[in-house]
Amino acid sequence: MTISPTLGWRTCSLACVSLLVLTLAACGEDDLASDEIATNDRTRSVGAAQLRRGAQLFAANCAECHGKHGEGAPDWETPDVDGRYPAPPLNGEGHTWHHSKTGLALVIRKGTERIGGGMSGWENKFSERDIEDVLAYVQSLWPQDVYEAWVKIDQRARAKQ
Repeated sequence: MTISPTLGWRTCSLACVSLLVLTLAACGEDDLASDEIATNDRTRSVGAAQLRRGAQLFAANCAECHGKHGEGAPDWETPDVDGRYPAPPLNGEGHTWHHSKTGLALVIRKGTERIGGGMSGWENKFSERDIEDVLAYVQSLWPQDVYEAWVKIDQRARAKQ
């Protein structure tokens, strides 16, 4: 994950947050009360409250660089003038799902600057629960086949620990 040099990580997009709040309000409490949330035309067991928190955290902190729908920055596969790549998509179209949950949490916690990327770490802003919630939301954006492939990757990584 990298950041475009022209965008700041900590800047909240009021429009994205407003849209998210309006969208969640339009869903109604009954729609979000179940323990399963329908995402990308399939149902996965995700706590409604966790998904809601993750969506809010993503909109407020991640969407500016990774896109409102996790689509990534334009030309995310082309390095900028400093040789750093813009923020990749998190919606299953990039490489995010190739990493275990532990690895993804580490990237959020520590960032990618230490390995040549542009993303600052969030460990001083996000709690472990926040990280779990953001990851749950990001995974809700993945198509079912991507999610199923990721589950196998994550299981292999856990078996090695």
